[in-house]
Amino acid sequence: MILGKQITVSLIPYRKNDEGTFEYYLQMRDENAPKYANQFGLFGGSIVAGEELRTSMLRETKEELEYIPRNPKFFDTFEDESRIFNVFTEEVERAFESEVHVREGKFGAFLTANEIHTSDTVATHVKPIVAQLEQSLS
Repeated sequence: MILGKQITVSLIPYRKNDEGTFEYYLQMRDENAPKYANQFGLFGGSIVAGEELRTSMLRETKEELEYIPRNPKFFDTFEDESRIFNVFTEEVERAFESEVHVREGKFGAFLTANEIHTSDTVATHVKPIVAQLEQSLS
C-alpha cells in the first residue's frame, strides 16, 4: 500500500467491432463483491508484495479469465480515493470470448465507450480510464 491506497493491476482487452468502433471487455461483478457489486468493473486485482506489475497482471488475468495475454501493453496509472490502478491493455481477436472462462464475477462483456459512459451499471472509476484509452486509440 502507498499512503493507505491499495495497489492494483488490471487488463482491459479491446477490439474493433464491425462498425469500426472499439469495444472493451469488462467484468460484471456479482452481488458479493466487496466494492462495485452488480456493476461492470475491470478484470484484475491486488499486487502481491514484491511482485512486478506485469507479473501480477498475468497472474490475475489467468486466475480471473483463464487467459494468458499474448501481447499486453502497460497503458497508464490511475488513482481514486482508495486505490491505484495500473492498467494494461491488449487488442484481442473476435474469438476472444471463446478463449476465456470467467472465474470471478457474473460474466464478462464487450461494451463500447458510449455504452460505458452512459450506463449506470459501470463503476465510476472505469469511465475515465476507458475515456483516456478511447482517446489514445483514436
